[in-house]
Parts: sequence; C-alpha cells; structure tokens
Amino acid sequence: MGKSKKRAFCLSKNNDSLPKNLSRDDALKLISENLDDKSMIFNLITLFGFNAEDLLDYGIDYEQVILLKGII
Repeated sequence: MGKSKKRAFCLSKNNDSLPKNLSRDDALKLISENLDDKSMIFNLITLFGFNAEDLLDYGIDYEQVILLKGII
C-alpha cells in the first residue's frame, strides 16, 4: 500500500461520518446519494481510488461526474 493510500485509509478509520464496514458498492451508493457533500465524496474517492468510469458505470449522471472533475 502506498503512502497516500495508507494515509487516506488511516484518516477514514477515524472519520465517524462513514460506516465502519464499507465496501466499494456501498461507497458508490453513498456518493450517488450525497452529491452535495464534497468532503465526504473526496474522502471516498481517494480511499477507494474511483475514476470517472467507475462512477458512470454505477449510474451517476455525466454532468455530475464532470462537476467532480477536480476530485477525480
């Protein structure tokens, strides 16, 4: 595990707003439900390493993915 991923993982363990047993599918579901909460989206994208293709495959609108372009 690289330094950045390890740091993001350690920070997310201490984050009380995220569920403790979180899978990739659950993270994508949280991202699609909370598109207004940029800090949570940033944490989930950096933790799981999502790219634009993953978000589009899950069913998030193209316009929403373009708005997250700075994060992805």
